[in-house]
Amino acid sequence: MELKPLKRIGAYEQYKLKDFKELSNGLLARLHKEWPDGATHTVFQFGDKINDEHRLAKSISHKYNVAIIYSAKPGQIKSDGPNLPKAFNEGVLSRKTLRALFDKQSKQVYKKVKKLTPAYIKEHKLAVKLLENSRHLCLYKNGRFAALYIMVQRNNYLGKKCDWGLWMWSEPFLSSRENNAMLAYWFNWMKKTRLPVELKTRSFGIAAQKFMRKHGFEPKYVTVAKIV
Repeated sequence: MELKPLKRIGAYEQYKLKDFKELSNGLLARLHKEWPDGATHTVFQFGDKINDEHRLAKSISHKYNVAIIYSAKPGQIKSDGPNLPKAFNEGVLSRKTLRALFDKQSKQVYKKVKKLTPAYIKEHKLAVKLLENSRHLCLYKNGRFAALYIMVQRNNYLGKKCDWGLWMWSEPFLSSRENNAMLAYWFNWMKKTRLPVELKTRSFGIAAQKFMRKHGFEPKYVTVAKIV
């Protein structure tokens, strides 16, 4: 199959396939071998609606740096869950503290998730630049840091304005019920935007993909980061 690029948007080379199933390891290997000059990412849109991505994505090798972008309008986001316990309260972080937490947590994720490649570190550096204009929801339990969620308004990989889910993190000492309550609180916070909300999941992140579907998000397009 010959890949014919669409109009490039910034550093994002755009392509269109008929079906998600066409995004094979063979196609991705060829793409990386013939990587477009000056592009940090390639972006794939599809003629048919993406279905059954959980099963199809399992066959994609993690070395190709594939991510599925999920999107939802505020009114489509499902925020069901228990109420946030009284022991929790919001806090505001300075930009310096926010950057320090973001760096620390990103390093922990990279160390723990073995399928992440060095491209993750490069994407992290790009994400750091977005922190300056971001907004965050920081939660504490009885004065102890418990969770951090970061959003930023930006142009997405298709050049369209969105609210981008930059980061989500919860501490391991929290119970399952507390995590569910915080997520419900976060999704309600997210719904206050007027823009579509987008979140990125890795091709191997099957649980995250199902989580997105559960909360009203649908897969819209795919990004592939250049191998570092």
